[in-house]
Order: sequence, then structure tokens, then C-alpha cells
Amino acid sequence: MNIPTELLSIEIKVVKSTKQSICRAILKISKKIDDLRSLTYSLDACYVGFYFWVAGFSIRIGGTETEDQPYFYPYVVPTFIGFGFALPNYFSWHTPFAEYKFIEQSRMSHKSDRGFDRHLPNSL
Repeated sequence: MNIPTELLSIEIKVVKSTKQSICRAILKISKKIDDLRSLTYSLDACYVGFYFWVAGFSIRIGGTETEDQPYFYPYVVPTFIGFGFALPNYFSWHTPFAEYKFIEQSRMSHKSDRGFDRHLPNSL
């Protein structure tokens, strides 16, 4: 049974603000590779949040979306299942692995005209 990926993406945003503090949490559950890339980027850059992934599914609470401008972020987590977190004091932990998995930009659902290019120009 094939379920369209757009039906598997859920995003919940909670914003609470008072005079003294602002709290923002984003819960994102998805099967898209772009969202797994966002999870990896958030974990790699230590954006505050909790991250969980199983196969192609990912759950991200906190973190940020990846921006493909000016460069494409070409990594995803390499393990089948795992979790990680990053705290406000930049302490982070994730399921142990040696390095992030490199992905080709051609596997993405959309292409950026200024994205990551692995080839040097011929003029060099």
C-alpha cells in the first residue's frame, strides 16, 4: 500500500508569549528526505531540540529548516533508528555514528539552481 508522502507530514507550531519570556516549539513528523535533512542540520548545528528518526520517518521538536541558499546541505543521519537532543548550553548527544551520510542533490524533491556542486569549474 502506497501512502502519498504529503499525507505523512504533520507540523504543529506552538507559540506562547508573555511579557517576560517567549517560548516556541515546533513538532514536525514527516517521511520526506528534506525533513530528515533538516533534522540532521539542526542536530549538527546544535539547534535546541529533540530529534528522533526511524528509517525514513523523522520527528523533530525544535530545530530549524535547512536553507538551500547559498549552499545545499548534503547530509542525513546514517543510522536506521536513533535519537538525539541539543540543549540551550550547546550540550548535545545523538545515537553514536562515525559520520553523517552524504546524499546527492539529485535525490531531492526540488533542485536549487545555486545548490551544492561537487565539481570544480573547468577554468581552475
